[in-house]
This record gives sequence, C-alpha cells and structure tokens, in this order.
Amino acid sequence: MYIDAHTGAILDKHNLLRFIDGKGRVFDPNPVVSLNDTSLEDNSKIPDKAYTEVVLRDLKQSGFIEGPYVTTKTTPNRIKRKNRDFRFKRADRAFKEVMVYFHIDRLQRHLQEMGFTNVLNHPIPVNIDGQSDDNSHYSPSDKDLTFGTGGVDDAEDAEIILHEYGHAIQDNQVPGFGQSSEGGAMGEGFGDFLAASFFSDVKPKNMKPTVGNWDATAYSGAEPPYLRRLDSNKQYPKDLRGEVHDDGEIWSACLWELRAALGRATTEKLVIAHHFLLARDSGFEEGANALITADKNLNNGENESAIRDVFVRRGILPNPKRRGKRAGQPFDEIRKGVRQKRNGHGK
Repeated sequence: MYIDAHTGAILDKHNLLRFIDGKGRVFDPNPVVSLNDTSLEDNSKIPDKAYTEVVLRDLKQSGFIEGPYVTTKTTPNRIKRKNRDFRFKRADRAFKEVMVYFHIDRLQRHLQEMGFTNVLNHPIPVNIDGQSDDNSHYSPSDKDLTFGTGGVDDAEDAEIILHEYGHAIQDNQVPGFGQSSEGGAMGEGFGDFLAASFFSDVKPKNMKPTVGNWDATAYSGAEPPYLRRLDSNKQYPKDLRGEVHDDGEIWSACLWELRAALGRATTEKLVIAHHFLLARDSGFEEGANALITADKNLNNGENESAIRDVFVRRGILPNPKRRGKRAGQPFDEIRKGVRQKRNGHGK
C-alpha cells in the first residue's frame, strides 16, 4: 500500500500475492533505430548493444509471460520460467514473447497515465508467430493479436507491435470500428501514428516520420527503410486509392501535423479521446469533427483553430473561405463539372 504521509490517503496498491516483476531483454524499439544502422538485415549479426534489459512488470506467478494487460496463452509451446528470468536474444523464439509483453504493457500503462483507465484494460492474447507470411493482424472476433514471420519477424519490431495493438484499442473503444473504407484507413493511420508518436523521441531525425524501420529491411529500398511514412503531402479526396494502408497515410499525416503543432501529450490525448465520439462507419470528416469536439471537452476548444487548419489544408474539412470547396478536390472532377455546365465545351 502506498499512503500519503500527510493525509493518510491511499495513493496506490499492488497485490503482491498475484503478480511479481520479472527480467527481460528487448529491442527498444528495434536495432535499426537504436544503432542508427540502416544496413542491418534479417540475417545480420545483431550486437549486444542493440538489446535493452528491462523489467517485466506484474507477471503472474504461473511462470508464463502473462500479466494484467498481456498474455501469450495463444502462442503454442510458449516459454515457462518459474524464476521469471526471460533475458533472451532474437535467436530464441521466446524473445518475441518478451517483446510483445513489454511493449504492450508499457503502452497500456501510458494510456492509463493519460487518464484512459477504461481502454483495453485487460490482458490481450498474443500469438507471436501464428502466420508465416510478412503480415500481422488483430482479430475483432477473437479479440487477439497474431504476428507473422515473413522477412524480419514482425514481433521483433516494437513499432509493428504497437501498430497492431492500435487496432485493438480502436475496437475496444468503438466495437466493430472500420466498417467504412475511410474508417479502415483511419484505423491504419492511427496505428502508424501511435507507433511513430510513442517512439519519436528516441529515433534519429530521418526516421521520426516513418514506421517499421526494422521490419522494412526485408522489402524497402528507401533510405532509411520504412513500412509507411507520416509526412506525405497527400490530400483528400484526390489521393484516395481505395486501399486502407495507402489511404491511411492521409489520416496519419494529419495526426502527425497535429503532433507538431500541439505537442505529443496534447495530441495523443485528443486522438484517443476522439475515438469515443466515432461510430463504426465513421469517415475522415467525422473524425476531424470528433477531434474538434474532443478538444472542446478537454481543452475548452483552445486548439480548434490549429485542428481546423490541418484538416482544411488536407481537404478533409471544406474551406469556409472558399465557399466550402475542398483543398484536395480532384481537378478532373472540377473540369468535368465545368464541361457539363457548358454543354460539353471545356477549356
């Protein structure tokens, strides 16, 4: 029991009969970032300095890697250590169990520190290598995470872990979220923003607006390698492609701009809070308006101008100064409208 010495109030309490800390070793977030070495590949020898020894908080006394916010119970033949010493390296399969536990547990505690004690506040089951292709997923029906092993194993890159956990967060806040194509893109964009924002402060400058730098070494020819970027110049609706990951770069770019304008703490809190105001089939414009409403609820609307500026420039909100036109209106559609008005004679 943690008690205020002056007032006698109970500040915090932990049930030591149920949970106890363990030891682990992780990439934080991955070796490309921590070593600032973009030459690394899946078959590279990873030096010891790429690893960080960490505390695995509040493990159950079962000997498995499971606690209040994460369980690896869906991982076949998972590791068990009664002494709770899980200091492995990537050559050991159980290294990925430690990765998913540590990074999800830490993010969940971060959410609660922001005041969101009711968002996915329970153990999420994780299968560390449940598919052989270079992909991972969250299952809305089973409420669990599964990571792939194609290329660099996805569970070795903490940004991929947090991206997938982002889907679980949204589904917990709005069950069934992503029923529209734009909603699906918002989900992908949010996952990218969540990972990029969480690790931005420890990343080299050229990697900050990117995600999945370690995972991407298997397929990206970019320098640095990346899965997706958050600093694109894409606009709505002209850059919509109908593919949720591509279109998600429109949404993540908006959130990334907000982070630059408002700071990490304010933006992350607004982004999580606005999910509660969305419906299962919400799209970009509903999301932008929900962010404005969340800011009114949390900050008395002091950031509304900055929020509107981002979403008007991206074309997601119509521009009131331009008679409601959108900045990202495709020129072909405008020209088509002119031709129709002129009976087929365009410029």
